[in-house]
Amino acid sequence: ELPNAAPEGAGLGQLVVLGDGTLVVTRFGYGTAGDVVSISPSGDASIVPGLDPLRRRIGLTVDASGNLFDSWFVRVENGDRVGAVGALDLEGDESIVLEGLQKPVGVLALGDHLFVADQDLGQILKAPLPEADSFSVWAMVEEPDLLAAGPDESIFTGSAGGDLYRVNSSGEASVFESGFQQVRGVAYDPSHRRLFVADHDGDEADGTSHLLHVLPVD
Repeated sequence: ELPNAAPEGAGLGQLVVLGDGTLVVTRFGYGTAGDVVSISPSGDASIVPGLDPLRRRIGLTVDASGNLFDSWFVRVENGDRVGAVGALDLEGDESIVLEGLQKPVGVLALGDHLFVADQDLGQILKAPLPEADSFSVWAMVEEPDLLAAGPDESIFTGSAGGDLYRVNSSGEASVFESGFQQVRGVAYDPSHRRLFVADHDGDEADGTSHLLHVLPVD
C-alpha cells in the first residue's frame, strides 16, 4: 500500500528497482500532488520529501552508477506545458538537468546517454551522461511514451495512437506492432526475448479494457 495520493487517483508512472532492492515510482499528481514514492525491500513505503507538488511526474530511470532521473512538466497560465528532466535523490533533492522541453514522458539511462521522449514534440532526445546538460534530437516518433531498452542497443516506446515503435541504435524508428489502444509502459525481458506491453483503454465510455500483452522479439 502506498501513501495517500491525489483525489483524482494515484496516477502511477515509471517504476525502477535500485541495487539494494528498493522500488521507486513516480506519481502524476494532476498538478496538485505530484511526488515520488520509495518502497523498501521490506515493503515500507514513504514519499520522498521536499518535492514540488505542482510537477506532474511520469518518467523515471536509474543509470549504471545508481543515479536517478525523473521527467515532469507543469501547466503555465496559458495552458501550455513546460517540462524538464531532473536529477533526483531520495533525500528530497531534485535539480534540473535538462530544460526547454514540453511534455517529457519517458526517460531512459542507457550506456553513457540519457534518452527522453517528449510527447508533445514527437521526439526522442539524447543527452550525454553523467551531466546530461545538453541534448540533440535522436529520433522522430509520433507521441512517444515511456521508454524501454531492447536488444542491440534499440529502444521500444509506445504511442497514444496505438502503435508500438522500435528505434534502432542509429535513431531510425519503425512500427514494431500496431492495433493497440494506447501503448503506455513497455518492458523487455532479455532472458526470454519477449516484450511486455501495457495497453491502456483511453475511452472507458463503452467499458474498460486495460490489457497486458506479451510479444516475442526476434
